[in-house]
Amino acid sequence: MSYVVRRGISTLIPPKAIGAAKDAARMERVGNFYGKLPRGRAPEVKPSGFFARYHAKHFGKNPTAKPLVHLIVAMTLLGYSIQYVTHLRMSFLSHKPLAHPFTKYLQVTTRTMPTEFSMFSIRDEW
Repeated sequence: MSYVVRRGISTLIPPKAIGAAKDAARMERVGNFYGKLPRGRAPEVKPSGFFARYHAKHFGKNPTAKPLVHLIVAMTLLGYSIQYVTHLRMSFLSHKPLAHPFTKYLQVTTRTMPTEFSMFSIRDEW
């Protein structure tokens, strides 16, 4: 092997005396850091909030169909409550408005145009 080839190969490998002390101290710190880390699997984190517990219970390791039942029940209750507020409470009361302390002072005005909604006004009889 020629001198030029040996010199070219030797420059690829750094001498041990130049960087050994700094690298050894750094590698010792890295080794100490990894030595202090816990071994084995990480402990499983327990869910803390309502939705996290619900998700872990029904969508976690053993998924169930209960969320579909919960959704159907919630939508039924929501739909019934909207129907009750908009329509059913009037039919339960024979189309009379709910009793309110100021109903005797309020009346529907007919002075508005037929296409507009009627507004309540205070009677002049008190």
